[in-house]
Amino acid sequence: MKKIKVMSVFGTRPEAIKMAPLVKELARREGIESLCCVTAQHREMLDSVMQVFDLKADADLDIMTPRQTLSTITCKCLTGMDEVIDRFAPDMILVHGDTSTTFAGALSAFYHKVKIGHVEAGLRTYDKYSPYPEEMNRQLVTRLADLYFCPTENNRTNLARESVTEGEIIDAIRRTPGARSLDGVKRRTRAGMGRCQAGFCSPRVMEILARELHVDQSEITKCGGASRLIVGTNKDKLEEVQDK
Repeated sequence: MKKIKVMSVFGTRPEAIKMAPLVKELARREGIESLCCVTAQHREMLDSVMQVFDLKADADLDIMTPRQTLSTITCKCLTGMDEVIDRFAPDMILVHGDTSTTFAGALSAFYHKVKIGHVEAGLRTYDKYSPYPEEMNRQLVTRLADLYFCPTENNRTNLARESVTEGEIIDAIRRTPGARSLDGVKRRTRAGMGRCQAGFCSPRVMEILARELHVDQSEITKCGGASRLIVGTNKDKLEEVQDK
């Protein structure tokens, strides 16, 4: 069976401390080919951690320069990642936290249509300048990511509360394989994961599902099979409304 190529991308000492054990654990899994790409946003501090964990990078962008800026870090990461992704063809890229390497790594993965996993997702202050630039890095990566690994329940709740657009729901239905139920939409977009636990958004999601799938709303299910949501009296009332 073909192994799944998972590439972990990081560039600073704090990222390396948290990602190195994950890189090594993934390498122990039979069905996974664990790859490591470092940007060396912080060269010497990163190298010291790599030595402690006896970890060698498969790709090293070595981007650090004197008086580097956020713009130069981001640009060098993006251009460097082009070659790395073309060379290794990963199935998924893992980024950690909220550094410039995190944002650029996720953006590059998106440009190459590679799935993105965000480790330590969901941290929020909702003040884009505090911490700067980390708060916007983490929010932008949330929009790009496909999988979210939240360290706390509060972090998970932050993600669940954030809005899901109609366009995202339509994309979840039209993609292959596409969502065909409320739970299918929920897994792909987080719709229904807020405080109301889908009490507010379910009718709207059902309406979009019915329209996109060209079926009556009474045919929409919670999780497929016989889990229809509109039956009996509720179905009769829906048909009365539709007839008016």
